[in-house]
Amino acid sequence: MAAPLSLRIGDAFRGIDALNHIWFIVTHPTPDGEVIITNFTRHAPDKATCSEDCVVVDQNDHRYLTKTSCIFYRDIRRTTVQQIVKGIAGEFRREEPLSPALLRRVRQGALDSDLVPRAVKDAIRASLGQSAP
Repeated sequence: MAAPLSLRIGDAFRGIDALNHIWFIVTHPTPDGEVIITNFTRHAPDKATCSEDCVVVDQNDHRYLTKTSCIFYRDIRRTTVQQIVKGIAGEFRREEPLSPALLRRVRQGALDSDLVPRAVKDAIRASLGQSAP
């Protein structure tokens, strides 16, 4: 029997969307098994995908990146560990996890962003061991 798949903060995968973005986990699972995920997208400051508070990343920040990208906070979302595990067993592909430094930038960017809903920020804070303001 195969060992159960373990997931950690910073783990990355793709296959969740038609554009084949790389998605990554930014929180510990809640008691209900929910996690917060977000993704890299092309950095285009003149387009709706970027804003003043996006976190810009370049090719040196992650092996997957081939051009300047950013964190797409407009699409940050909740999902379940069960959905990710099911996806990895099917169409999702695991990718190199985020480095601790990049993960810190991503999480802080989410906390600083006006685009991230309060409930998502609260989940990130809880995952960091912080209380809500």
